Parts: sequence; C-alpha cells; structure tokens
Amino acid sequence: MHMGLDYFDTYSPVAKMTTIKLVIALASIHNWNLHQLDVSNVFLHGQQQEDVYMMLPPGVTSTKPNQVCKLLKSLYGLKQARVKWYEKLTSILIQQNYTQASSDHSLFTKHIDSSFTILLVSVVDIILASNSLSEFQHIKSIMHSSSRSKIWVN
Repeated sequence: MHMGLDYFDTYSPVAKMTTIKLVIALASIHNWNLHQLDVSNVFLHGQQQEDVYMMLPPGVTSTKPNQVCKLLKSLYGLKQARVKWYEKLTSILIQQNYTQASSDHSLFTKHIDSSFTILLVSVVDIILASNSLSEFQHIKSIMHSSSRSKIWVN
C-alpha cells in the first residue's frame, strides 16, 4: 500500500441484508443448525505484507533522531487493518474448500457429499448455517488455531 494510492482502503465485509435473510430462511426451512460467532480482537490479526511505519508513541524516547516503529502486525486504528483481517479470513476459508460467492463476497459455502455449510461474514460477526455440526467444530478449530491467541469466540 502506498500513501495516496491505496492508503485509504478501509473495506470491511458487510453482508447484504437480503443474504442474511436468505441464510436464516434456508436454515429454518431445512432445519439446519445455526451458530453466530463474534470475532474478538479482529483487527489485531491481519498480517502486513507491506512496510508500514509509525511515529514513536508519546512517552517513548529514542537515542536516534527521527526514529520510527516498523509494524509487523495490524493495529487498531491502522487504516488497512480491516482489509488485512478479511484477506486472512478469506484465505483460511478457501484453503478449507469454501467457495466465495460472486454476488456477495461476504458469503462462503462448502458442499461435500451430504454436508452443506454456509458461512456469512459481517464486519466482526460470522453466521454459520449447516446440516453438519462436525463442520461447525472443524471450521471453528481451524479459525482458532490460525492465531496464537483466542480470537474466535461463540
């Protein structure tokens, strides 16, 4: 990301209201399990691919003039933090054979044999709908293990 080029990208995945209603309706019609997850500390878990520097925080002194901090991970307040978290989540889901919908990029589906799972992302909330409780446990475990801290919570 370059200052002035894509520095101001602040995209957050927000599910379309029609998609949310459709997922809940499908779960109700097919008697699927429905879970809602809150993601804690979401913006602290995106990985930086670009070099991002920040001024030293107030109270921190330096022996060298004009010294700055190089960020290795996203921080709250970092304009790109939401984008980085969403990129990480999308990558994890695709590795787990989820397919991202082209009509609503916050919607992911997985269909294997008789198991069908829908995962819908809206900023820091996730809705899971499925006929397979084992897939719920599997994807929760994958999300949890993708971070050193406990970021995925029911």
